Amino acid sequence: KEVLFYGFFRIKIPVPKILVYDSSKKIYGRSFVIYPKIQGDNLYAKWHLMSNPERKNIIKQLCGILKIISKTSGKSMNWHDKILNQIQNSLKRIEDKKILSKEFIQTIKNFVKVNHSILKAQKIALVYWDAHFDNIIVKNNKIVGILDFERTEMASIDFTPLILRWTSSKEWFNISRYNIRLLLNAGEPIGDINVINNKIHLLMMDNIVDI
Repeated sequence: KEVLFYGFFRIKIPVPKILVYDSSKKIYGRSFVIYPKIQGDNLYAKWHLMSNPERKNIIKQLCGILKIISKTSGKSMNWHDKILNQIQNSLKRIEDKKILSKEFIQTIKNFVKVNHSILKAQKIALVYWDAHFDNIIVKNNKIVGILDFERTEMASIDFTPLILRWTSSKEWFNISRYNIRLLLNAGEPIGDINVINNKIHLLMMDNIVDI
């Protein structure tokens, strides 16, 4: 899938140019790709050295890339039902295995019951949701490479904020609310930030309780 996306987006966004791809597992024991090194540094290494205007510019560039990806057409789905079913099935497995207390499980169920309807305001698109800083290559304050498309799939565009939550505890993740709003919806206007936060909690829950 990753090789397919690299080829598809090759002239649209800065992705690797694949030279060799092998899925036979006869040469190395697993599938692999070979591509020329992209000259630059990952954003993780440069973020703390950037000024706020430079960071804002990088986020705008990333939004532009995400927007190009999300404009790719694909099969629609009922995102609300998909996430809700995954959460409920995972909670059932947790209950059966008695991993969490009954009280804590009930707290989760109550949160889902109150907030699940906000997932109905969905916008299905091709979503690249692995946009953490190690996967973004920059040079002279310009994004020159974006890597790791294995987790790119049709999903609600609200799936992207998961990366913000996973990385928000990092000391280098100093990003203004304006930039968060841009990244949350690939540059498009979004609604109330509290609703967005609850959506993020539901999407995180879908991953955390997946056992």
